[in-house]
Amino acid sequence: MSVYTGVCHGGTIPHKHMHVLGFNYSGLAVRGRHVKYGIVLVDDDPLFREWLRSSLEKSRDFTVLGEACNGVECVDLVHRLTPDVVILDLHMPDRDGLELAAYIRWHLPATQTIVTSSDDAPVYSRLARQQGVRAFIPKANLSISALRQSLQAEPVP
Repeated sequence: MSVYTGVCHGGTIPHKHMHVLGFNYSGLAVRGRHVKYGIVLVDDDPLFREWLRSSLEKSRDFTVLGEACNGVECVDLVHRLTPDVVILDLHMPDRDGLELAAYIRWHLPATQTIVTSSDDAPVYSRLARQQGVRAFIPKANLSISALRQSLQAEPVP
């Protein structure tokens, strides 16, 4: 299946054609009775995005709607695709993941955000909660199970 991608990836699927691929406009992919979380990945590391996309595509709980390699692409994709969840890298060149999480929370309050980072300092978890992020998951701990648990757990105020 093709994924809607940003400028750093080349070809794109126009939003108006997403229904052909089995997506409704809220980002949820419906396969029979099972509803998947529609995900947008945002990370400036193409190898990490590739690994995460591959892992998510093997799960029956997630569908990758699109990818972005920077904040500008992220903003464009979240408005076009209205995903259920955006997985954001904490450290990126133009806008960091916490800044993008705050933007998404303000403009798309139904979209949840998860921030990841190679740096697992406790301060980032606290800062993420202050921005309304659903979860901060260090990249060393990131797995389908960790994503599932963070989305099923009660949000921390």
